[in-house]
Amino acid sequence: MNFNILSRVDNICSINTAVATINNLGIPKEDKLTYNFFKKFSKEWNVRRTLGKEEDFRKFIDDFNNDIYKDIKKVDSLKSASELVRKFSEDRAITIKNGERRRPLSAVSKIFHFYNPTHFYVYDNYASQALNYSGGVDNIYEFFKKFDDALKIHDEFLTKSISDYREINGSIGINNEDIGILKIRFLDVSLMKISGRNM
Repeated sequence: MNFNILSRVDNICSINTAVATINNLGIPKEDKLTYNFFKKFSKEWNVRRTLGKEEDFRKFIDDFNNDIYKDIKKVDSLKSASELVRKFSEDRAITIKNGERRRPLSAVSKIFHFYNPTHFYVYDNYASQALNYSGGVDNIYEFFKKFDDALKIHDEFLTKSISDYREINGSIGINNEDIGILKIRFLDVSLMKISGRNM
């Protein structure tokens, strides 16, 4: 992974995207998932297509609220976080046109991250490419570890970039205690750009 291929403008745009996502949705979420919020969330994070038909979408919300959302807040390790993501993704697999079963890993990781942002990382195909990860749902712990390592290795760069951004833009609507969440989102956007996604 090479941040040097990203320009200063790329970094500013990545932080801007990260800030916009956080400000549009808030952080972190405490109450149960509602239809209207999840509809907005799915559009903001571009995951609606992975959640199937309307009945699948509504079932995801019901299952989340009944089975899992309280457990998400209790998670305190990457290992337990990855297992929760793997199991919930596996149990919510949907059948697509050719009969293939698709597990909504990206959507699951993103909504779990929203409820517990410091222990659940955001999975995306582009980000996984930048981290040289190809294990899908089954080895999601490996992806979480790679993301966590990247976060630690590049902490100085992420911190300085955000500090420079705040100095230029003034108030960005994010408290100091939430800067860690902004770093995660900034890294996620940067990884996607490194793999060629236009954002």
